[in-house]
Amino acid sequence: FIPNTFSPNADGSNDYFFPRGTGLFTIKQLRIFNRWGEQVFEKYSFKANDESAGWDGSYKGLKLTPDVYVYIMDIQCQNNTTLTFKGNIALIKYMGKSDFINNRPTNVSVSYTLDELKTFVRIKKVDSPSAFTDTWNPFLRSDLLPIKLSEKGNSKFLAFFQILKKEFQLNGFYQIESANNFPSDCGLASSASSYAALTKAAHAIYCLNNHPYTAKELSKISQKGSGSSCRSFFSPWGLWQNEGAKEIELPHSNLLHAVILCDESIKSVSSSQAHSLVLTSDLFKHRPERANLRYHDLINQLRLNDWKKAFEICWTEFWDMHILFHTSRPAFMYMNSGSQKALTDLLFFWNKDNDGPLITMDAGSNIHLLFRADQKKYYDYYTDHFLKYFNMWSHGKYIHKVDLK
Repeated sequence: FIPNTFSPNADGSNDYFFPRGTGLFTIKQLRIFNRWGEQVFEKYSFKANDESAGWDGSYKGLKLTPDVYVYIMDIQCQNNTTLTFKGNIALIKYMGKSDFINNRPTNVSVSYTLDELKTFVRIKKVDSPSAFTDTWNPFLRSDLLPIKLSEKGNSKFLAFFQILKKEFQLNGFYQIESANNFPSDCGLASSASSYAALTKAAHAIYCLNNHPYTAKELSKISQKGSGSSCRSFFSPWGLWQNEGAKEIELPHSNLLHAVILCDESIKSVSSSQAHSLVLTSDLFKHRPERANLRYHDLINQLRLNDWKKAFEICWTEFWDMHILFHTSRPAFMYMNSGSQKALTDLLFFWNKDNDGPLITMDAGSNIHLLFRADQKKYYDYYTDHFLKYFNMWSHGKYIHKVDLK
């Protein structure tokens, strides 16, 4: 048992945060961070159920204010299995729920919805009396790419479906099938798309006999499965601040989208792992403030139609995020030699033409390009250029690299 609240007020009750339970051999490490990523407590190689080894809510001898804190814990069980727990902890008196439990972000974000990158989900009720659980299988169709969920990914997907079943009053057991028309698990927002699609599919069954939910309501529900999925309910621009997303009015509603596919393999560090690891970077401090300032600046520049300044903001923002990966403990990288070659070319083109696409990267190796509707010439040129070296998503489809041999 790992509590999610405690009250370090020296009243003799619940004054320390520490892991408790049976079958635990040793706590290999316990590290706790504040919301800015600063480590406020660490302890290694101690026994479970030992209050004296826990955290008393202080840092450098001073009691900390009520807030939300994040912990990383490695536990070795008596059978020699090591479990890693990653979550958050709120000191009593903090008026609010855990951001991580509810997939609430540390900073505001704005997104452009990519209507051509699609996840297809099919839900079918299983009428067999021998059915005892919900199941997931890949959606097999000639126009969809192969997909394989890891055991963890499968469990997480089906666990979220349990939330949807309760919300939408779906009884019995179901077979779920899903697949994308774009590569999965390589930093192309497949998780966001998948959880939003599953939410919509379950909601469609509910709507057969009930009044539909609003997009805002569905956004809040989908966020419970994947935080960024909440933005997929709004197009073309979505704004996510805390609980659920909403549409935001901005110019450029019909951008042209392309992706340079520098690596289509499954990421060795998942996005969920990255969210925890960045907290260990010394550079995470003030990251939320930096991102919030850039958000306001980006919105302002887009509304002023200053495309170059919007590019500069987006360029700085994704580098800021990736530097956190490079400086975490342990450090890891999504960027590879292909990413670096493509980024070098992209910056050269921008400096040469004083114009070009907005450029960004998610937690992966691949590079997203967004062109204005009047940049069709650039769109075609960039596609032709990068197809010499990479597979791409462009012109609404997956395109294989040009074979120059």
